[in-house]
Amino acid sequence: MPRPSKPKKPISSLDWSYLNTAFKEYYELKNTKPDYVDHEYTGENGITLEEYESDLKGINAKIFKKLQLQRKEAKDSLEQVLVDFKQKDVIPDLLAFWGRIRPLFDSESKVDIVATLTHIINESKMGRIHFLDGTLVDVPTLKGMVEFMKAEPRSLVGLSKPVAYSVEGHIYSVCRPLLMSAWKLYQNVDYSCYNLGSASMRHIIGPEMEDLLDYIGTECPWTNSELVQFRFQAIESSTHKKATSVVDVNNSTDSDEFNALPRLVKLALLQLWVFAPELYKPYAIMNLQNPDKRPIPLTSNEIL
Repeated sequence: MPRPSKPKKPISSLDWSYLNTAFKEYYELKNTKPDYVDHEYTGENGITLEEYESDLKGINAKIFKKLQLQRKEAKDSLEQVLVDFKQKDVIPDLLAFWGRIRPLFDSESKVDIVATLTHIINESKMGRIHFLDGTLVDVPTLKGMVEFMKAEPRSLVGLSKPVAYSVEGHIYSVCRPLLMSAWKLYQNVDYSCYNLGSASMRHIIGPEMEDLLDYIGTECPWTNSELVQFRFQAIESSTHKKATSVVDVNNSTDSDEFNALPRLVKLALLQLWVFAPELYKPYAIMNLQNPDKRPIPLTSNEIL
């Protein structure tokens, strides 16, 4: 079991009470269902919300317009919260907050995510979770922070696009699982201390990162020279012709088996976009054989 380290004291001028209010609002905006949705109708007919809206457009145009307006208002409000988060640079404070909380481990010395989150929520309900200034953190705020740190793409956490062209984007790119990196930074809990392929991972990471972690430690069926060839094909099919600019590798190689892989797995294997070795930053997961190690460049001209 990793030995806990003394948490570093963050240097921040951010108002912690602001975080408490803002993330509560973020959680509510992300999870509030529109008032005009007839959930009995969707349940009885076994249809999605999108299909319901399509039906509603033909059934009741007036209610449909109200639903669309409410959805737009919620989207605009959420975007404003994200703009505010970016201006206030909240990510370092989030990492510091979660880094003060020691995760729980199971009998195999692996992080028990469900037990950890349950414990934190119970502690919050009992008034035992506080920001550094003593501000009480309630449950909706905790849930809002977790959802925010899981968000994909990273533009959804207020980072500017394209992330590959900014220092901020490199540090907090999609290949860095934010909540896990907080425990790695402040508590010395390596990524290898998780059951990376377990269903419980989805509680703290987004679906693309979940796809990536499912492949950690699996044997690569392609040789290094084959991956180099795939990489060349992907770069050539891109309009920018630059490794760090290749964001989409959909059907960009002559291997159907490779093309069928999840997007981040392909990018990691070919060392493209934010997975390019020259963009490596601490706490990023770029090596599918060892998530705690930096990747070995596919080609010798890569910058270490």
